[in-house]
Amino acid sequence: MIAPPNEHFDTPQTPAPRAAAPVPEAVQHLLTQVVAVLEKGDREEAVRQFLQGASHGLLRDDAPLTQWLTQVAGKDRAARVIEALAVHPCFYCQHGYALCEVCGGSRRSTLGGVCEQCLGLGQSFCDFCNGSGWAAIDFVPVGLRRAVVLARVRLAIAKTRTLLDQPLPAADSQDLQQAGHASAALLAALNRSMGVLENALVALKESIPARLVTPETTAKVAEACARAAPLLDARMRQVLHVMAQVASRQGLNASTDAAREDARRAGAFYERLAQDSFAQTKLEHPFIHRLK
Repeated sequence: MIAPPNEHFDTPQTPAPRAAAPVPEAVQHLLTQVVAVLEKGDREEAVRQFLQGASHGLLRDDAPLTQWLTQVAGKDRAARVIEALAVHPCFYCQHGYALCEVCGGSRRSTLGGVCEQCLGLGQSFCDFCNGSGWAAIDFVPVGLRRAVVLARVRLAIAKTRTLLDQPLPAADSQDLQQAGHASAALLAALNRSMGVLENALVALKESIPARLVTPETTAKVAEACARAAPLLDARMRQVLHVMAQVASRQGLNASTDAAREDARRAGAFYERLAQDSFAQTKLEHPFIHRLK
């Protein structure tokens, strides 16, 4: 089981200013409006209004946005704004997926067998969000990126715990099609958590000014990722093994030679992937795999 992050994981890692800078009136109006919309339950509209204000130059890069947000909204509501930004969906995909450009959704390669680009899923993990389903961190104003990254790590760790507790689909199920769908969905969810954690590591190093992130913050995030990565990796391989077993059973039930051969190739592909490196596949996460 994954240990929870250190209790100081979310505390500010930069020295607090001697006196909090006053919140500009225009910024206060924007933040108040965003919180009001969020209170009504419209998370996406709240983010849209927030980004619209940012596009008008209200939220400059050197502004203490986390402090201002807390001053205006209070700690709890500020956390809700941060989470709304954290889970804002990727602008280029649906939940981490995009239609596979190689097979066009057919799930088959031009040579027969499984399309290796999308792992036979018909949809490939999105390159823009790394399969996380959440918008790239660059859309968040600089002053809030650290808080958003840490929120994403918390959410990914919590989701990882849930996924690891979830039973594997039964390869001996009477409904093999459902077992195949459930396996593919679980694989995608595990990969999504891996993508969120990898994105967090990259963001802390490349998308947030050093003045806002101390080595201690980066080390704590790396530690959390290092604990989660091997568990996610192992579970993904277990799921791939189930997918191989399901394909093999589908082959036994196939009514044509072509269907039996397709199932045989799919089973061999998933079993090989379960045993081998994920290098050069959509399951590869080089930045996080280096931590193992």
